[in-house]
Order: sequence, then structure tokens, then C-alpha cells
Amino acid sequence: MSPLAEKVAAREGIDLANVAGSGAHGKIMKSDVTAAKTVESSPAKTQKLAGMRKVIADRMSQSAFTAPHVTLTSEIDMTKAKEIRKQLLPAIEKETGYRLSFTEIIIHAVSNVLTRHPQINMTFEQNELHFHDDVHIGLAVAVKDGLMVPVISHANQKGLKQLTKEAKEIGRNARDQKLLPDQLKGSFFYH
Repeated sequence: MSPLAEKVAAREGIDLANVAGSGAHGKIMKSDVTAAKTVESSPAKTQKLAGMRKVIADRMSQSAFTAPHVTLTSEIDMTKAKEIRKQLLPAIEKETGYRLSFTEIIIHAVSNVLTRHPQINMTFEQNELHFHDDVHIGLAVAVKDGLMVPVISHANQKGLKQLTKEAKEIGRNARDQKLLPDQLKGSFFYH
């Protein structure tokens, strides 16, 4: 480390063990120490949650403690889904006024899988596993202040037409801040 960096660190009370050097061979320079000082002296801003943001935070926190979290990433062939969408889109749009999207097709497929594999459609509460017959899917919706996850209840009992209508309507209501508190709870699976 440079002598000047050592002086500045001693004067400012900066622990050099936490400073990465940018000089030759990782040598700690004065600029590294002053940069570390800036990072240490910048307290985070806090904001008290209220209203809808508090409800969202509470629901997401509750979810983290009651549902086993599993993330599966895989590549799938969407050829059949594209064909289904192309075939059903005109009729669903004519009847509901909404365009069928891949979101609803995925929700429908996931609902079927969760119904056939109940060991995935469960929550963990008070040291017990709860296996659910119904499938309630949380639909992530981007809103002005972040993200909301309204719930499509009983998704396993709905067809593509009904899922399309409901997904579009709860998405619009989320963006317009018109969701009821009950529409933000009860999901066991998130899309």
C-alpha cells in the first residue's frame, strides 16, 4: 500500500482489510481509501411502507416462509403452444374482447401439472405440509411503484377463455390500483 493511503486510512478510521487495491499487483492507493470512505459514509435511505406497498411486502414475506421455493429452468419447445394460440386466439378474442397470450397458456399448463403432481402444490405451515387440491397462481404484474402479484384462484378449474379474461382484468386492476386485498393472497405458485 502507498504511504499516503495508509495515512488517510489511519486518519479516517478505515479498515484496510476491507479495501481492494487498484494499483500494480493490488497495491492500495489513496484513491482506493477515499472510495472506501465514500461507500462507508453513505447511509441507505429508508422509507416506511404503507398502503398497497405494505400489503405486497407482507404477502411476499409470508410466501417466503410458507411455501417451499423451487425454481426450475429448462428449455421447452413452444411449437404446439404457438399452434394452439393461433387456432384459439380469434374465438377467444371475439368472445372476451381480450387476446390470448402465452401467459394464459402457461398458466393453464402449469395448473394441469400441479393438479397431476400434488407434491408440488403444497405449502409448509407450523411444521406440517399442506397438500392443496385447488391451484391458485400468482400472476406477477409490473405496476408504477414496483410489482404486484394478484392471484388467479382455482386456475385448475378454468379454461383458456376464462383464464385470458381473468388474467387481463386482474392485470388492469393491479395497474389501476383497484385490487381488493383478498386478490393478493392465497397463491401457492407464481408466474
